[in-house]
Amino acid sequence: MPSASLARPAPRPARRHRATRPLVRALVGFLLAAGLVSGSVAQAADDPDAAKRSVDAQLQALRDQLHDTEAGLAAAYLALKETEAKLPGAQADLAKAQAQVDLAQAAKAQADADLKLAQANEKKAEDELADTMAQITAGRGKVATLASQIYMEQGLTSLTLAVNADSPQQLADRLTTVGAVTDVQNSALTRLATARANLTAQESRLSALRADSEKAKAKAEQAVAATTTARDAAAAAKASLDRLATDQRQQSEQVQAKLAGQRDRESQLQAESDRLSEVLKERAAAAQRAAAQNSGGASTSSQPAQDSGGTFTWPNPGGEVTSEFGRRIHPITGVGRLHSGIDIATPCGTPIVAGASGTIVSAGWAGGYGNRVVIDHGMLRGVPVATSYNHMQSIAVSGGTVSRGQVIGYEGTTGFSTGCHLHFEVYVNGTPVNPRGWL
Repeated sequence: MPSASLARPAPRPARRHRATRPLVRALVGFLLAAGLVSGSVAQAADDPDAAKRSVDAQLQALRDQLHDTEAGLAAAYLALKETEAKLPGAQADLAKAQAQVDLAQAAKAQADADLKLAQANEKKAEDELADTMAQITAGRGKVATLASQIYMEQGLTSLTLAVNADSPQQLADRLTTVGAVTDVQNSALTRLATARANLTAQESRLSALRADSEKAKAKAEQAVAATTTARDAAAAAKASLDRLATDQRQQSEQVQAKLAGQRDRESQLQAESDRLSEVLKERAAAAQRAAAQNSGGASTSSQPAQDSGGTFTWPNPGGEVTSEFGRRIHPITGVGRLHSGIDIATPCGTPIVAGASGTIVSAGWAGGYGNRVVIDHGMLRGVPVATSYNHMQSIAVSGGTVSRGQVIGYEGTTGFSTGCHLHFEVYVNGTPVNPRGWL
């Protein structure tokens, strides 16, 4: 039966908080914000798999530091750090989007200028084409007039002129007139042929310029669309940044609101640890006195015989140590406290066994330690030793004696715990020591 000095308070319903592992693994950006990442993570950026492994390992280390944290505070803290980690990326996205807006606006301005130039060239070519066509029309009319005059002169052949001339002077005048008309006609025909050639070239040039105008118009339309898209992206990036800033403020307020309670719980944990140490010191002193009086080394009902080998069986077979024994600073409260055992993780419901034979000193609810069993193993290696098993889902043995390897409960996450694990402690002369030396 439990000793009077460790009479436990009335059991309370166990609080179970599932591990926040998926959330933790999502906090890739938190590393820089938390200052927990070495330069190797940045160097691994070119190797996503290596970077993820490094991130996961360091985030797991952070999660392990939060093992004695009230789950609501731990979740709020991790959410805050996740948000803080996203802020630089969101700011970079906004800067990039704004730069895209600037580029798109510059491209649009250039496209507008190109379109105006193309349209001006097209208009000039159209005017030149119209002028050439007017020249051709005028040339055709002049040639037709000359042809009519020649016809009216009935051909004006040299023989006709000689026969019909009244005098040599009239013949000479008519020959001069015919020569002049012929020269004018030839000149008009030459200009007409040139104008027609120009017309063909100008039509080809106009066609090319119209194609250029269409391309410039399409490019300008694309620039308008790109500008619109860039502005929309910038607006979305700004909205995202604003949301993150709001989330950060709210999450920070939540963390601050929970901090006082966490510090109180830290004090409660320390007080309970100190109380247990005092009780075990008293039992250790009594065991040493009994050992001194019993020179034969016989054990009593409160002083079990020493186990062969003097070492403990692993309390939850197959478990992995996720947090070691030692003094640490709580990452949220900044309060220094001894982590008085090791954390061993296996799935909730995994059987927990006694490390060695002994007498159950206490079994029941222990505040932040959740469901706890404390076993006094008597004298081992010449010193009084006890073990403590914490955060159990349920307790299988609540009093009396137990043997090495006997199931005493099942792993859980009761008390101040953010995931399924066993907090295993070893006390020598009532003082917590590193369990590694006894396993």
